[in-house]
Amino acid sequence: MKKFIFILSLTTLLISCNLDTAPGLLMETESIFLFHGETAVLGASSENGLVYYKSSDSLVAEVDEKGVITANVVGTTYITVLDGKEAKACKVTVTPRFLVPINPYVNFGASVSEVKKAVKDVFIEELSKINNSSEKTLVYYNQKENEKSRIAYEYRFLNDKLISTGVYVNKDFEYFDNMMDYLDETYYYKDEFKTTAASSALSCQRIYQCVEQKVDLKVYYKIPVTEYYLLFSEKN
Repeated sequence: MKKFIFILSLTTLLISCNLDTAPGLLMETESIFLFHGETAVLGASSENGLVYYKSSDSLVAEVDEKGVITANVVGTTYITVLDGKEAKACKVTVTPRFLVPINPYVNFGASVSEVKKAVKDVFIEELSKINNSSEKTLVYYNQKENEKSRIAYEYRFLNDKLISTGVYVNKDFEYFDNMMDYLDETYYYKDEFKTTAASSALSCQRIYQCVEQKVDLKVYYKIPVTEYYLLFSEKN
């Protein structure tokens, strides 16, 4: 009889241990792939009560209190789920839908020689501002010579330090109609300004944040759009 009681007690102890080590926090998936603007729900539950969600980079993707994830710009972030005792992470990857080959160099503070070494586009000319040798501009095209009207880059320097990068995108550019979609999925939208010029043409300026390089992107265009002018400048 004592042996039976001992076995019964041991069995009860093992069951109790299994219950104690059972996971308190459950998460449906460990990875999610989205395009800009898409949403997904990260399901999670806990025997400890309520769960909380937090994004490691809300510029890439944000999450609300119900676990609804909204994809903002191309990149990777982690959604952490917490219940007060445990924490689990889901990797969220926002992938590009529009592959527009615009790659401006935005390592601000770089010298003229450093930019010349780093930039692989077709070099056209080096300009100096009249009566001011401290201001220089390097002009490049990223297409072949017979296609040079499509995209042009201007790297501007003050005292041999890169201060801004301008990009001209002509309407002949193959992906011209996808430009705004490309900008929206690549850079975090911040604000937009509209003004009416003397010619009565509506001029627009959009402000984005470049997530990786931590710089502001200013985009100028007119309606109807015949050319985009993108100006990258250092984040204030």
